[in-house]
Amino acid sequence: SSMPRLRYLAVFLLPAVLSGQQLTFATYQGGSQNETASGVAFDSAGNVYLAGTTDSTDFPGVPQIIPLSGGFVVKMDSTGHRLAFRLFSGTAVNALALDASGYVVIAGTMPAGSLTPTPGAYSTPNGTGFVAKLSPALDQVLWTSTFSASPAALAIDPTSGKIYVTGSALAGFVTTAGVVQSANAGSLDAFVLNLSADGAAALYATYLGGSNEDAAYAIAVDSLGQVYLTGATGSANFPLTGNAAQGQSKFGGRLAYFQYWYGDAFVAKLDPKGATLVYSTYLGGVAADQGNA
Repeated sequence: SSMPRLRYLAVFLLPAVLSGQQLTFATYQGGSQNETASGVAFDSAGNVYLAGTTDSTDFPGVPQIIPLSGGFVVKMDSTGHRLAFRLFSGTAVNALALDASGYVVIAGTMPAGSLTPTPGAYSTPNGTGFVAKLSPALDQVLWTSTFSASPAALAIDPTSGKIYVTGSALAGFVTTAGVVQSANAGSLDAFVLNLSADGAAALYATYLGGSNEDAAYAIAVDSLGQVYLTGATGSANFPLTGNAAQGQSKFGGRLAYFQYWYGDAFVAKLDPKGATLVYSTYLGGVAADQGNA
């Protein structure tokens, strides 16, 4: 079970790009069924990249050559005119970022075995999570990496191009040596996977969680390669540091509602090797709390 995430029941509206008080453009992207937006980024030319998931078979302007259901990336120019579209059938695209050269990196989930990892790319058995790198024109998939986890967010180091992915993982997630948490501590833990820019290697992979459900929803990386995470935890023993703003005695508790769970938000910072928690703290009270960005 996981905390419910907002899902739009109709086509979504791209957030307007504002120049002072002037609306530059606003546009729909979608068909007659459900669409969700999961990520947006801008390149140096002002082109807009939008990632999401669609259930529509009539997504406007897309040739109906395959069943149109799955994760997608749309590229638009600075006026909102669509330049390119890429569908990943049968998947969900949950995050998107651009590297310093304008290449597009996406992360999401898929049915086991539905995407084949690129030869030479990092992969682990029974992968249901993926990261893929696309050309700026969306016409090429440079590589696809698969692993056993559910990505929710990603970040890219602008200098090295290293890719940092986070989300939630069960016991099948493969960790690396010397990390903060090498083993799953509960039914669901947050995770961090640091991939090389070419997708060939996991520089580190770690869990972060306690004995109940934990999930990360956002990640950022600074110029030193230090990683910042936020999300939600239902664990009274979530890994904390001595300098925590809210320590173990401040955990607000786990709340269950049918198949969903709620707890406290958390914020954590990892060193560049994923070996040490620089800090980790709860943020919350007795009701439901979570960090999203």
